[in-house]
Amino acid sequence: GEIKAKAAMDHKSSFSITPPVYADGIVFVALSGGTVQAFNASTLESLWIYTDKLGGQPNCPLTVKNGYLYTGFWNSETGNANFVCLSVTDEDPAQSGESKCASWYYTGKGGFYWAGAAVVGSNVVFGAENGHIYSRPIGDTFGTAAGGDLDLHTFKSDVDAVRSSICYNNGYLYFTTKDATLWKVSSTLTGTALYCNLGISGVVVNASSTPVVSPSGYVYVGGYFIDWSSGLGVYKGALESVYTETWNTTNITANVLWTATSNGAVQSSPVVYNDNDTDYVYFTTNGANGKAVCVAYDTDFDDASEAWSVAAGAYPLQGLSVSDNGYMTFGNDNNTVFVLK
Repeated sequence: GEIKAKAAMDHKSSFSITPPVYADGIVFVALSGGTVQAFNASTLESLWIYTDKLGGQPNCPLTVKNGYLYTGFWNSETGNANFVCLSVTDEDPAQSGESKCASWYYTGKGGFYWAGAAVVGSNVVFGAENGHIYSRPIGDTFGTAAGGDLDLHTFKSDVDAVRSSICYNNGYLYFTTKDATLWKVSSTLTGTALYCNLGISGVVVNASSTPVVSPSGYVYVGGYFIDWSSGLGVYKGALESVYTETWNTTNITANVLWTATSNGAVQSSPVVYNDNDTDYVYFTTNGANGKAVCVAYDTDFDDASEAWSVAAGAYPLQGLSVSDNGYMTFGNDNNTVFVLK
């Protein structure tokens, strides 16, 4: 493709596992040291820079809604780090690198890792390394209004960190925790939190995939296991599903649709397209020779098959982005961007 414009960022972007986000004519980029930089989308002129006082790796997705950006940072599994809300407004257009102040922030022990927020009604909801789900009013009232705090240990004593974004659908929140568990929780953070085991012996031990819910009523999610027993990392994984309409008990087991014992770690967020009785689920697999994969699932006959796959090179950790006109894009660790139609 043709390069239309380019601009230097203030500094590097750690491991570059957080994709840029576009909203309201602005491109937002997560940088190392707890930093977010905003650029004019047309000219790529820098608008402002936010640097968090606790620093940290910018491993959480950026969520923008109603003029505010939400993201979190991570220092270590025991260190403090902040989840922040930033106004996207450029308060001083005359300065290209003005310092942005947070509208609010929440400090959590263990911080926030791959834990993207969802805006549900008048609240923003996000998970944390401590196994909690938090809900706070959107905008700049986080510190002045009451919100929700759901401790998942109440329902599963050995729960691990929330390491996915929050998916909202029809009154419920769906997300995964590091211990290969898929969750279904009321968006009000009340009632019983339901969980589903994604673990597959030797194939799935962890989960960081953000679930996606199809119009068919099925939720799709990935899992993975990076096996170092041979001295070299073997990236294994699976795509699994649960029918949400009948999921009303806890500690159930998911339906396994697809597995791979090498170059198959599904750490990304799937994308689903529903065509009558068939769901087409698109995702990338992490590994030295990763892939982009489409799995077709016939929901009437409970029959899943791999429709196609495309070689994607080294470690395509991030998922697919799909445009309205049917193009899919993703990248890998070799600075390569792929476009599929």
